[in-house]
Amino acid sequence: MGWAYSGLNTNPAIGGKRDDASSAFTVIKLSPAVAWKVCDELSLGVALGVNSFSGNQELFPNSSAGPSPSFPTGFAGIRFKDAKGIGLNSKWGLQYHPMPDVTFGVTYGTQTSIPLRNGTLRINFSDPAFGSLGIVRYDNAKLTGLRLPEELAVGLAFRPTQNLLISLQDKWYNWSDAIGKLKITATNPRTPGAPASVVIPSAVDFVDQHVIEMGIAYDWSNDTVLTLGVNHGSRPIPDNNVSPIFIPIQARHYMFGARRQLEDGWYVAGILEWFATQSVTYDSAVFGPRANEHHLGDVLHISIGRNW
Repeated sequence: MGWAYSGLNTNPAIGGKRDDASSAFTVIKLSPAVAWKVCDELSLGVALGVNSFSGNQELFPNSSAGPSPSFPTGFAGIRFKDAKGIGLNSKWGLQYHPMPDVTFGVTYGTQTSIPLRNGTLRINFSDPAFGSLGIVRYDNAKLTGLRLPEELAVGLAFRPTQNLLISLQDKWYNWSDAIGKLKITATNPRTPGAPASVVIPSAVDFVDQHVIEMGIAYDWSNDTVLTLGVNHGSRPIPDNNVSPIFIPIQARHYMFGARRQLEDGWYVAGILEWFATQSVTYDSAVFGPRANEHHLGDVLHISIGRNW
């Protein structure tokens, strides 16, 4: 996921010229799993997640300004690139069938550390207050304080009729223990006279989140199932910690899909996920008072599988 903004108006305290801001965060996850059917009513499962992470971020890389009331320590634009890392987590599950048309489930997922290391940081020290050093590259940069949360979900699915399945779930994300203060730390500058290390903190201070999920599946025929889903969750990030390069403000989204059974056990499924427009207004020293962010979007999921 990521965002990119070109030519934003910057605060006069950091030059007042147009500059860019962007971020990109990638996760590739391999998750082998095993399940055990204890009896007809009870099944248990566990999955191990091996996660590969990478991240890039830039914040007004062409801007540099000395101390001011808005920025007592001055402002130096940054470009943080090519940081990578590996993190592990696990997920545990239980599924219970008290009767043929009713299923109760619980899953628990552990917190996932995200070690983003071995990146580079370019910081704009062009202002005389920073010694007119120009763009200084640091060869050893890392981002700390970023984790995926511990999570607990409880769900129930039942069939009021033979062709209709309804599911309800409440999922809790322990964001308050996962993301608090983010910090970029960089060492090994290439420019003589530059500070030996720089530390760039950022307060995010996530709060815990509950997501209520409802799903409906309708058997249109023996081979085709239609699906509908609605998710609604509280926002994990306080409004004043939002910025253009970090806006996880989605509170609700909707899904429409279908699954088609093919020959020889193969099936194909597609889901259109629609994020309703979300908006947040906040005050920021960098982006100014009454800054506004809004987010909307569509995601298409396609899967192909085979049952044996």
